[in-house]
Amino acid sequence: MPVVVSAAISVAARSGTDVARGDLGTATVLLAVAGWIVFLVAYDRWGRDVSPIRPRRSETPDEIELPDDPPAVAHALHEGGSPDAGLIGAVVLDLGRRGYLDIVEERREGLLAPAAPGGETGLGWRFIRKETPRRDLNPYENAIYTRLFAAGNETSQRDLVAWAESNRQQARVFLERIRRYVLAELREHGYLEHPSRFPVLLNLAAAGLVLLLGLVALVSGAFIGVLGAASGAFQASRTHLLRRGALSGGERAKEWAEVAHALERVAELEKPPAQSLDDWGRCLVYAAALGVAGEFVAGVAARDGDLLRDDEFAPWYQGVGFDGVRVASIGRLTETLGSTLAAAAEGGVRIGARAPAARP
Repeated sequence: MPVVVSAAISVAARSGTDVARGDLGTATVLLAVAGWIVFLVAYDRWGRDVSPIRPRRSETPDEIELPDDPPAVAHALHEGGSPDAGLIGAVVLDLGRRGYLDIVEERREGLLAPAAPGGETGLGWRFIRKETPRRDLNPYENAIYTRLFAAGNETSQRDLVAWAESNRQQARVFLERIRRYVLAELREHGYLEHPSRFPVLLNLAAAGLVLLLGLVALVSGAFIGVLGAASGAFQASRTHLLRRGALSGGERAKEWAEVAHALERVAELEKPPAQSLDDWGRCLVYAAALGVAGEFVAGVAARDGDLLRDDEFAPWYQGVGFDGVRVASIGRLTETLGSTLAAAAEGGVRIGARAPAARP
Protein backbone atom coordinates (compact mmCIF):
# COMPACT_ATOMS: atom_id res chain seq x y z
CA MET A 1 0.00 0.00 0.00
CA PRO A 2 2.87 2.51 0.52
CA VAL A 3 3.64 2.05 -3.20
CA VAL A 4 0.07 3.00 -4.05
CA VAL A 5 0.31 6.14 -1.90
CA SER A 6 3.63 7.13 -3.49
CA ALA A 7 2.12 6.71 -6.93
CA ALA A 8 -0.90 8.74 -5.89
CA ILE A 9 1.26 11.59 -4.65
CA SER A 10 3.18 11.56 -7.92
CA VAL A 11 -0.11 11.80 -9.79
CA ALA A 12 -1.19 14.67 -7.55
CA ALA A 13 2.05 16.48 -8.38
CA ARG A 14 1.18 16.45 -12.07
CA SER A 15 -1.11 18.99 -13.67
CA GLY A 16 -4.65 18.88 -12.36
CA THR A 17 -6.09 17.39 -15.54
CA ASP A 18 -9.21 15.24 -15.55
CA VAL A 19 -7.08 12.21 -16.36
CA ALA A 20 -4.82 12.78 -13.36
CA ARG A 21 -7.81 13.28 -11.08
CA GLY A 22 -9.38 10.11 -12.48
CA ASP A 23 -6.21 8.12 -11.80
CA LEU A 24 -6.07 9.49 -8.28
CA GLY A 25 -9.73 8.64 -7.68
CA THR A 26 -9.16 5.08 -8.91
CA ALA A 27 -6.16 4.72 -6.62
CA THR A 28 -8.25 5.98 -3.69
CA VAL A 29 -10.96 3.40 -4.30
CA LEU A 30 -8.44 0.55 -4.69
CA LEU A 31 -6.60 1.53 -1.52
CA ALA A 32 -9.86 1.80 0.45
CA VAL A 33 -10.82 -1.71 -0.68
CA ALA A 34 -7.35 -2.98 0.25
CA GLY A 35 -7.69 -1.33 3.67
CA TRP A 36 -10.94 -3.15 4.40
CA ILE A 37 -9.42 -6.43 3.24
CA VAL A 38 -6.66 -5.88 5.80
CA PHE A 39 -9.28 -5.20 8.48
CA LEU A 40 -11.37 -8.29 7.65
CA VAL A 41 -8.34 -10.58 7.61
CA ALA A 42 -7.16 -9.17 10.95
CA TYR A 43 -10.68 -9.50 12.41
CA ASP A 44 -10.92 -13.13 11.28
CA ARG A 45 -7.58 -13.91 12.91
CA TRP A 46 -7.60 -11.78 16.07
CA GLY A 47 -10.97 -10.15 16.60
CA ARG A 48 -13.65 -12.76 15.99
CA ASP A 49 -15.42 -14.29 18.97
CA VAL A 50 -14.62 -17.94 19.62
CA SER A 51 -17.57 -20.23 18.94
CA PRO A 52 -19.03 -21.96 22.02
CA ILE A 53 -17.64 -25.45 22.52
CA ARG A 54 -20.23 -28.23 22.53
CA PRO A 55 -19.71 -31.92 23.28
CA ARG A 56 -21.01 -34.66 21.03
CA ARG A 57 -24.62 -35.29 21.96
CA SER A 58 -24.23 -39.07 21.77
CA GLU A 59 -21.94 -39.14 24.78
CA THR A 60 -23.57 -39.99 28.11
CA PRO A 61 -21.40 -39.10 31.13
CA ASP A 62 -21.23 -41.30 34.22
CA GLU A 63 -21.01 -38.49 36.77
CA ILE A 64 -20.60 -34.75 37.25
CA GLU A 65 -17.52 -33.02 38.61
CA LEU A 66 -17.78 -29.24 38.78
CA PRO A 67 -14.51 -27.41 37.98
CA ASP A 68 -13.40 -24.78 40.48
CA ASP A 69 -14.67 -21.66 38.70
CA PRO A 70 -17.39 -19.15 39.66
CA PRO A 71 -20.66 -19.39 37.68
CA ALA A 72 -19.89 -16.18 35.76
CA VAL A 73 -16.56 -17.60 34.57
CA ALA A 74 -18.23 -20.89 33.67
CA HIS A 75 -20.84 -18.97 31.66
CA ALA A 76 -18.20 -16.92 29.84
CA LEU A 77 -16.06 -19.97 29.02
CA HIS A 78 -19.12 -21.87 27.81
CA GLU A 79 -19.84 -18.95 25.44
CA GLY A 80 -16.34 -18.98 23.99
CA GLY A 81 -14.68 -16.53 26.38
CA SER A 82 -16.99 -13.63 25.53
CA PRO A 83 -18.88 -12.39 28.62
CA ASP A 84 -22.42 -11.20 27.93
CA ALA A 85 -25.34 -9.86 29.98
CA GLY A 86 -26.51 -13.41 30.73
CA LEU A 87 -23.85 -13.76 33.40
CA ILE A 88 -25.64 -11.21 35.60
CA GLY A 89 -28.43 -13.69 36.32
CA ALA A 90 -25.86 -16.41 37.07
CA VAL A 91 -24.11 -14.13 39.57
CA VAL A 92 -27.39 -13.19 41.27
CA LEU A 93 -28.35 -16.86 41.67
CA ASP A 94 -24.94 -17.65 43.14
CA LEU A 95 -25.25 -14.74 45.58
CA GLY A 96 -28.57 -16.21 46.66
CA ARG A 97 -27.10 -19.65 47.17
CA ARG A 98 -24.26 -18.18 49.25
CA GLY A 99 -26.69 -16.37 51.56
CA TYR A 100 -26.46 -12.77 50.35
CA LEU A 101 -30.04 -12.42 49.15
CA ASP A 102 -33.39 -14.12 48.60
CA ILE A 103 -35.06 -14.32 45.20
CA VAL A 104 -38.85 -14.29 44.87
CA GLU A 105 -40.71 -14.89 41.61
CA GLU A 106 -43.43 -12.46 40.60
CA ARG A 107 -46.08 -13.13 37.98
CA ARG A 108 -48.48 -10.46 36.86
CA GLU A 109 -49.48 -8.51 33.79
CA GLY A 110 -47.05 -5.94 32.48
CA LEU A 111 -43.77 -7.52 33.60
CA LEU A 112 -41.05 -7.47 31.01
CA ALA A 113 -39.79 -11.04 31.15
CA PRO A 114 -41.12 -13.75 28.81
CA ALA A 115 -44.37 -15.42 29.76
CA ALA A 116 -44.27 -18.54 31.88
CA PRO A 117 -44.78 -21.82 30.00
CA GLY A 118 -48.43 -22.16 29.11
CA GLY A 119 -49.39 -18.86 30.74
CA GLU A 120 -50.23 -15.34 29.70
CA THR A 121 -48.79 -13.46 32.66
CA GLY A 122 -45.24 -12.16 32.78
CA LEU A 123 -42.50 -13.62 34.95
CA GLY A 124 -40.19 -11.37 36.96
CA TRP A 125 -38.21 -11.42 40.20
CA ARG A 126 -37.87 -9.53 43.44
CA PHE A 127 -34.55 -9.49 45.32
CA ILE A 128 -34.36 -9.14 49.10
CA ARG A 129 -31.07 -8.35 50.80
CA LYS A 130 -29.98 -10.47 53.75
CA GLU A 131 -27.77 -9.21 56.53
CA THR A 132 -24.64 -11.06 55.44
CA PRO A 133 -21.18 -9.43 55.66
CA ARG A 134 -19.68 -8.93 52.19
CA ARG A 135 -16.34 -10.58 52.85
CA ASP A 136 -15.72 -12.79 49.84
CA LEU A 137 -17.23 -10.90 46.93
CA ASN A 138 -15.04 -10.33 43.89
CA PRO A 139 -15.27 -7.02 41.95
CA TYR A 140 -18.10 -7.96 39.57
CA GLU A 141 -20.12 -9.66 42.34
CA ASN A 142 -19.74 -6.60 44.53
CA ALA A 143 -20.73 -4.28 41.66
CA ILE A 144 -23.89 -6.30 40.90
CA TYR A 145 -24.81 -6.58 44.59
CA THR A 146 -24.32 -2.83 45.08
CA ARG A 147 -26.44 -2.02 42.02
CA LEU A 148 -29.24 -4.33 43.17
CA PHE A 149 -29.61 -2.66 46.55
CA ALA A 150 -28.57 0.90 45.72
CA ALA A 151 -32.04 2.16 46.70
CA GLY A 152 -32.81 -0.07 49.69
CA ASN A 153 -33.09 -3.62 50.97
CA GLU A 154 -35.49 -4.74 48.25
CA THR A 155 -35.57 -4.32 44.50
CA SER A 156 -37.03 -6.06 41.48
CA GLN A 157 -36.27 -6.74 37.86
CA ARG A 158 -38.81 -4.04 37.01
CA ASP A 159 -36.93 -1.54 39.20
CA LEU A 160 -33.63 -2.39 37.50
CA VAL A 161 -35.11 -1.92 34.05
CA ALA A 162 -36.68 1.41 35.10
CA TRP A 163 -33.26 2.57 36.36
CA ALA A 164 -31.59 1.53 33.10
CA GLU A 165 -34.26 3.33 31.06
CA SER A 166 -33.79 6.53 33.05
CA ASN A 167 -29.98 6.32 33.19
CA ARG A 168 -28.98 4.71 29.92
CA GLN A 169 -25.42 5.97 29.82
CA GLN A 170 -24.82 4.95 33.43
CA ALA A 171 -26.38 1.53 32.74
CA ARG A 172 -24.13 0.99 29.72
CA VAL A 173 -21.09 1.92 31.80
CA PHE A 174 -22.24 -0.53 34.49
CA LEU A 175 -22.64 -3.40 32.01
CA GLU A 176 -19.28 -2.66 30.41
CA ARG A 177 -17.63 -2.60 33.86
CA ILE A 178 -19.06 -6.03 34.65
CA ARG A 179 -17.80 -7.35 31.34
CA ARG A 180 -14.30 -5.98 31.99
CA TYR A 181 -14.22 -7.43 35.51
CA VAL A 182 -15.08 -10.90 34.19
CA LEU A 183 -12.52 -10.59 31.39
CA ALA A 184 -9.91 -9.67 34.01
CA GLU A 185 -10.76 -12.81 35.99
CA LEU A 186 -10.53 -14.94 32.86
CA ARG A 187 -7.06 -13.53 32.23
CA GLU A 188 -6.08 -13.97 35.89
CA HIS A 189 -6.87 -17.68 35.61
CA GLY A 190 -4.99 -17.94 32.32
CA TYR A 191 -8.16 -18.63 30.31
CA LEU A 192 -7.82 -15.59 28.05
CA GLU A 193 -4.74 -14.19 26.39
CA HIS A 194 -4.08 -10.46 26.37
CA PRO A 195 -4.97 -8.91 23.02
CA SER A 196 -2.11 -8.55 20.55
CA ARG A 197 -0.97 -5.07 19.51
CA PHE A 198 -0.03 -6.18 16.00
CA PRO A 199 -3.54 -6.19 14.46
CA VAL A 200 -4.25 -2.83 16.08
CA LEU A 201 -1.14 -1.21 14.60
CA LEU A 202 -1.72 -2.93 11.25
CA ASN A 203 -5.28 -1.64 10.96
CA LEU A 204 -4.35 1.88 12.07
CA ALA A 205 -1.55 1.98 9.48
CA ALA A 206 -3.89 0.79 6.71
CA ALA A 207 -6.64 3.22 7.75
CA GLY A 208 -4.13 6.06 7.97
CA LEU A 209 -2.90 5.44 4.43
CA VAL A 210 -6.47 5.39 3.11
CA LEU A 211 -7.26 8.62 4.95
CA LEU A 212 -4.09 10.28 3.66
CA LEU A 213 -4.74 9.30 0.06
CA GLY A 214 -8.34 10.44 0.36
CA LEU A 215 -7.21 13.86 1.50
CA VAL A 216 -4.61 14.06 -1.28
CA ALA A 217 -7.29 13.19 -3.83
CA LEU A 218 -9.67 15.77 -2.39
CA VAL A 219 -7.05 18.52 -2.47
CA SER A 220 -6.30 17.59 -6.10
CA GLY A 221 -9.92 18.03 -7.06
CA ALA A 222 -11.03 14.37 -7.07
CA PHE A 223 -14.15 14.54 -4.97
CA ILE A 224 -14.17 10.78 -4.48
CA GLY A 225 -11.43 11.58 -1.98
CA VAL A 226 -14.24 12.45 0.47
CA LEU A 227 -15.34 8.82 0.43
CA GLY A 228 -11.76 7.63 0.78
CA ALA A 229 -11.13 9.86 3.78
CA ALA A 230 -14.42 8.79 5.36
CA SER A 231 -13.59 5.12 4.75
CA GLY A 232 -10.18 5.50 6.39
CA ALA A 233 -11.63 7.32 9.40
CA PHE A 234 -14.38 4.73 9.86
CA GLN A 235 -11.93 1.85 9.53
CA ALA A 236 -9.75 3.41 12.21
CA SER A 237 -12.80 3.75 14.49
CA ARG A 238 -13.39 -0.02 14.24
CA THR A 239 -9.94 -0.84 15.62
CA HIS A 240 -11.36 -1.71 19.05
CA LEU A 241 -12.92 -4.84 17.50
CA LEU A 242 -9.39 -6.22 17.05
CA ARG A 243 -8.50 -5.94 20.74
CA ARG A 244 -10.34 -9.05 21.93
CA GLY A 245 -8.19 -11.61 23.66
CA ALA A 246 -7.90 -15.15 22.37
CA LEU A 247 -9.40 -17.97 24.41
CA SER A 248 -6.47 -19.94 25.81
CA GLY A 249 -8.51 -21.96 28.32
CA GLY A 250 -9.78 -24.35 25.69
CA GLU A 251 -9.43 -27.40 27.90
CA ARG A 252 -11.35 -25.79 30.75
CA ALA A 253 -14.02 -24.65 28.28
CA LYS A 254 -14.36 -28.27 27.15
CA GLU A 255 -14.73 -29.34 30.79
CA TRP A 256 -17.60 -26.90 31.25
CA ALA A 257 -19.18 -28.08 28.00
CA GLU A 258 -19.09 -31.62 29.38
CA VAL A 259 -20.57 -30.43 32.68
CA ALA A 260 -23.40 -28.72 30.82
CA HIS A 261 -24.08 -31.93 28.92
CA ALA A 262 -24.04 -33.96 32.15
CA LEU A 263 -26.37 -31.55 33.97
CA GLU A 264 -28.69 -31.64 30.98
CA ARG A 265 -28.89 -35.44 31.23
CA VAL A 266 -28.74 -35.75 35.00
CA ALA A 267 -31.45 -38.42 35.04
CA GLU A 268 -29.14 -40.78 33.12
CA LEU A 269 -26.09 -40.45 35.38
CA GLU A 270 -24.96 -43.60 37.15
CA LYS A 271 -23.82 -41.64 40.20
CA PRO A 272 -25.80 -38.77 41.75
CA PRO A 273 -24.09 -35.42 41.13
CA ALA A 274 -24.46 -34.33 44.76
CA GLN A 275 -24.89 -35.80 48.22
CA SER A 276 -26.22 -32.84 50.19
CA LEU A 277 -29.07 -30.46 49.42
CA ASP A 278 -26.58 -27.58 49.29
CA ASP A 279 -24.55 -29.42 46.63
CA TRP A 280 -27.72 -30.02 44.63
CA GLY A 281 -28.41 -26.27 44.88
CA ARG A 282 -24.90 -25.55 43.63
CA CYS A 283 -25.50 -27.81 40.62
CA LEU A 284 -28.74 -25.92 39.98
CA VAL A 285 -26.90 -22.57 39.88
CA TYR A 286 -24.33 -23.90 37.41
CA ALA A 287 -27.07 -25.45 35.27
CA ALA A 288 -28.68 -22.01 35.04
CA ALA A 289 -25.33 -20.38 34.27
CA LEU A 290 -24.73 -22.90 31.46
CA GLY A 291 -28.22 -22.52 30.00
CA VAL A 292 -29.56 -26.00 30.87
CA ALA A 293 -31.57 -25.27 34.03
CA GLY A 294 -34.85 -26.48 32.54
CA GLU A 295 -33.36 -29.80 31.50
CA PHE A 296 -31.61 -30.16 34.86
CA VAL A 297 -34.81 -29.59 36.84
CA ALA A 298 -36.70 -32.04 34.64
CA GLY A 299 -33.93 -34.61 35.09
CA VAL A 300 -33.85 -34.22 38.87
CA ALA A 301 -37.65 -34.56 38.93
CA ALA A 302 -37.35 -37.84 37.01
CA ARG A 303 -34.58 -39.03 39.30
CA ASP A 304 -35.99 -37.89 42.66
CA GLY A 305 -39.07 -35.68 42.54
CA ASP A 306 -39.24 -35.37 46.31
CA LEU A 307 -35.87 -33.59 46.38
CA LEU A 308 -37.25 -30.64 44.41
CA ARG A 309 -40.18 -30.30 46.82
CA ASP A 310 -37.96 -30.31 49.92
CA ASP A 311 -38.13 -26.94 51.69
CA GLU A 312 -34.39 -27.12 52.33
CA PHE A 313 -33.57 -27.41 48.63
CA ALA A 314 -32.56 -23.96 47.32
CA PRO A 315 -34.47 -22.16 50.12
CA TRP A 316 -33.14 -18.83 48.80
CA TYR A 317 -35.35 -19.16 45.69
CA GLN A 318 -39.09 -18.79 46.18
CA GLY A 319 -40.80 -19.56 42.90
CA VAL A 320 -44.46 -19.89 42.00
CA GLY A 321 -43.51 -23.16 40.37
CA PHE A 322 -45.33 -25.86 38.46
CA ASP A 323 -46.55 -29.12 40.02
CA GLY A 324 -45.14 -28.03 43.37
CA VAL A 325 -41.60 -27.45 42.03
CA ARG A 326 -40.47 -23.98 43.19
CA VAL A 327 -37.44 -23.79 40.89
CA ALA A 328 -39.21 -24.79 37.67
CA SER A 329 -38.63 -21.35 36.07
CA ILE A 330 -35.22 -20.54 37.55
CA GLY A 331 -33.53 -20.75 34.15
CA ARG A 332 -35.61 -17.79 32.96
CA LEU A 333 -33.74 -15.55 35.38
CA THR A 334 -30.38 -16.06 33.65
CA GLU A 335 -32.09 -15.75 30.26
CA THR A 336 -33.86 -12.47 30.94
CA LEU A 337 -32.42 -10.50 33.88
CA GLY A 338 -29.29 -9.27 32.11
CA SER A 339 -30.86 -9.14 28.64
CA THR A 340 -33.76 -6.89 29.69
CA LEU A 341 -31.32 -4.64 31.56
CA ALA A 342 -29.09 -4.38 28.48
CA ALA A 343 -32.08 -3.78 26.20
CA ALA A 344 -33.35 -0.99 28.46
CA ALA A 345 -29.90 0.62 28.46
CA GLU A 346 -30.08 0.71 24.66
CA GLY A 347 -33.67 1.94 24.60
CA GLY A 348 -35.24 -1.33 23.49
CA VAL A 349 -37.53 -2.03 26.48
CA ARG A 350 -40.49 -0.05 27.76
CA ILE A 351 -42.00 -0.28 31.22
CA GLY A 352 -45.50 -1.71 31.12
CA ALA A 353 -44.98 -3.65 27.90
CA ARG A 354 -47.17 -6.74 27.71
CA ALA A 355 -45.27 -9.98 28.07
CA PRO A 356 -44.97 -11.91 24.81
CA ALA A 357 -46.91 -15.14 24.40
CA ALA A 358 -45.11 -18.29 25.39
CA ARG A 359 -43.59 -20.30 22.62
CA PRO A 360 -45.07 -23.76 22.21
